[in-house]
Amino acid sequence: MLFRSEDAVLENESCLERLNDGCGLPEPAHLDLDCGETLYGKCVTSVPRDTDWLALEPLVTTRYTVNFRPEFPGRLLLVQGECEGPLRTLDQAIVDPCGELEWQLDLGPGTWYVVVDSGEPERTMRSGSPCDEIDPKDPPKKDEEPPPSFYGLRYLLQYDCQPLETLPGDLNGDGSVSTADLLEFLVEFGNPC
Repeated sequence: MLFRSEDAVLENESCLERLNDGCGLPEPAHLDLDCGETLYGKCVTSVPRDTDWLALEPLVTTRYTVNFRPEFPGRLLLVQGECEGPLRTLDQAIVDPCGELEWQLDLGPGTWYVVVDSGEPERTMRSGSPCDEIDPKDPPKKDEEPPPSFYGLRYLLQYDCQPLETLPGDLNGDGSVSTADLLEFLVEFGNPC
């Protein structure tokens, strides 16, 4: 069983729901994670199938180092574009159950998604990680056995980011232009008032 660290961000999605399945929803929705944060999430192969979409929106070319540790055969997809289309899958990375993956991505300005999915090379898993929660709308019958579970459902995903370009006005190099940059400017050049 994969244990989460105390500082990990919980996905807060029941495996009976589809809240962050990106462009697979009538109203697209994704996860937001800040650089350096760790996500403790869950993916299932039962219906509804659960994938998790993480949005990355760099303002300048940025190197993302994604670390992924799933209890299931895991697949990360790099997708670019808008949900209305066209969406393009540009790359994928595969990791064995209970394995660890480090994936480096150099992404330019725009909208990018890292999609967490249960899968193996060249195919999506259709079973093996069923939802472990009881559906109150469709509870199991008294003698009904749960579907077989070959893998766990949990994963840890964390990424770090390092801007490879400087954003005009970004004096402290954190990848954004903010009050901190104005303060840096005032300290460096003095306050004229």
